[in-house]
Amino acid sequence: MVFPVWRTRRNGSYETKLVLMERVLWLLPNRPQPLWIRYAWTALIMLACALAQWATHAYSGFAGLFLLLPGIFAAGLIFDRGTSFFATLLGTALSLYSISPDLKQAQTALPLGLFVITGALCGLISEIVRNLLERLAAAERTKDLLLQEVLHRTKNNIMNIGSLLVLQSRATSNEEARDALNAAASRVRAMVDIHDFLRYSGNEQSVKMDAYLDDLTRKLADSLRGARPIAINVAAEPLDMREYKAVAIGLIVNELITNSLKYAFPNDRPGRIDVSLRAGADDFLLEVSDNGVGCPENAKDGLGTRLMNLMTQQIGGTLERETTPNGCRAMLRIPRQRHKSR
Repeated sequence: MVFPVWRTRRNGSYETKLVLMERVLWLLPNRPQPLWIRYAWTALIMLACALAQWATHAYSGFAGLFLLLPGIFAAGLIFDRGTSFFATLLGTALSLYSISPDLKQAQTALPLGLFVITGALCGLISEIVRNLLERLAAAERTKDLLLQEVLHRTKNNIMNIGSLLVLQSRATSNEEARDALNAAASRVRAMVDIHDFLRYSGNEQSVKMDAYLDDLTRKLADSLRGARPIAINVAAEPLDMREYKAVAIGLIVNELITNSLKYAFPNDRPGRIDVSLRAGADDFLLEVSDNGVGCPENAKDGLGTRLMNLMTQQIGGTLERETTPNGCRAMLRIPRQRHKSR
């Protein structure tokens, strides 16, 4: 059996019930089973129900034939309609044996007849339920495969866009245009790399931030550091963050590290860039600091700054930059709950 992907849905009680039914199906055996296995297990199930029925009859004098119906339903659900009919006949025979003193009374024929009819209906219903569960599981697997294919194609298309930007930057002789194209390619890469770290967590897609930031900073260092002795250290707690927050954080980190690599260490001076992400009581704190020449004063708000401000606003956070005795530090505070604008 191919195990269905289990998720907690958000769209009402129907979705929750769907997940529960998938889990029930996962516990059921594959069909078809060998004939002797089906009938042997059905006999054991009905014997257990019959013991409960016999105990009820011995204690209270009440026949309690309804206690045999769960066994019939279970046989049909676990195996097939044929085993449920066999369970009905076996239950009828066990009932006849258990209440044999009452067989002399004509009125026992009616409850036994109703029991046979009810048992047959239980068998039919159980098979219908099993078929519905199997169809739901198959539909779920198909949907997951389609979703994975869409995500894969989307990632490839975005990667192609980044590659085109890099190729265009190499083909242009204008230094300013080349820098702009390389910056755009870097931003695209920061967004597309999210797909490698997406996973399902509860009812949302989440990103493992420690692994994502480590991968992002490594790629930035490889593309921008060159031969300069600049170390990039990442100290991120193993946090799962919602996808929209991870994208915003990735773009902000991309801009901050790019700026540090370009401007904080002139004349090939050595240096260090530290990236940290940790959880507080009410928010997450991201810090990007370097031991370079300090934050630029009276710097114009370029595209990178506007992008960082936009991403900060999108996640309802606050971004501050300050010059420290050892260089420049940027601090991004992200509330745990998404900011709701009026």
